[in-house]
Amino acid sequence: MRVNRATARVWTLLAVLLAALLAAPSLLAVDYRQGLVQLTLHEQLGRFTLSVRDGSSPSGYRPLFFDDDPRTSVLAIAVGNRVFRLGESSSFEMTVSDDADAPGFVWTSQQLEVAESFEFISSAPGRPVDGVRVTLSIRNVSEESLEVGARYIFDTNLGEDGSNHFSLSNGEGVSRELTMRGSSTSNYWASGPQDGSPTLLITANGAGTTRPDRVVFANWKRLSDVSWTYETSSNRNFNLPPFSIGDSAASHYYGPGLLARGATLSIQFVVGQYQAGGFAAASTVAATTDSAAVVRQAATASATTTVTTGLALTASVDLVTVQAVIAELNRYLESGTDPSAADLEAIRTALSGLRAKLDAESR
Repeated sequence: MRVNRATARVWTLLAVLLAALLAAPSLLAVDYRQGLVQLTLHEQLGRFTLSVRDGSSPSGYRPLFFDDDPRTSVLAIAVGNRVFRLGESSSFEMTVSDDADAPGFVWTSQQLEVAESFEFISSAPGRPVDGVRVTLSIRNVSEESLEVGARYIFDTNLGEDGSNHFSLSNGEGVSRELTMRGSSTSNYWASGPQDGSPTLLITANGAGTTRPDRVVFANWKRLSDVSWTYETSSNRNFNLPPFSIGDSAASHYYGPGLLARGATLSIQFVVGQYQAGGFAAASTVAATTDSAAVVRQAATASATTTVTTGLALTASVDLVTVQAVIAELNRYLESGTDPSAADLEAIRTALSGLRAKLDAESR
């Protein structure tokens, strides 16, 4: 098999990156199980994932988000003209509560206290637990009013096998970039087959939900790479060649708006297993019933753990990009051809960015 020098150099750099990733310490995660769902808090990353029971999965649960790297779904907070990705920014100290009654995260800076909490709910009375209500509270602890906003990116994958990666509560499919605003925002959106198998549903409007100012559907990498505002185009699908093909995500934007000194901005939405009626009749279920189970996946820690986040802790290398580059290079190796100059330059650029992140973390 013929491999030219340029491709060989790319493989060498990739091997160095993978060796650095493999050397990173394992990270702590705690599972909370109730009814049909499992909530996982990634305690050193400041991320959560939700899974549902699935007999075909080795673990018995299927994640509703992309879960190979939990960091691809992220909460960001805008303060004035600065944007902080929580779990990554050293400006915020993170406290984790793994109390089964009130699991969640609290991030504190000199200006804000941000609390993200979770409670198990049923989509309707009499149904088993099939979702969680997420409550985000942002309190201004500074001495002045602040311009504050919040943005979630949800890295979805269950709907990526079809032409419509998402569907809305009115039955409309989403196959290209889309922005929903104001009263045009659907009650919920879903990602997945909607045939009884695991399918993600997130509420965006209606009772018990804070309507976002914008809901955006786009390619994950495009969304993740912008600091804050992403402007969609109906001419774009969910591809970003050469190494982000059919990779979609959704984003909820809240604000920015003026938050007075001492005031709190509260945001609520539901994440759960798809139900045709959504979660309009949702009822809260205490996490301490007999069926609740808390499973720690790694080394034990106290019920409340304080973590100061930063580059060295999060090892913020984009594993998705590494995996995509491997797949792209394998395609060329299997075909016996060399990458085009443009594709090779794109791969080099991606790897150089990852190398720079690793270098920054080692300093």
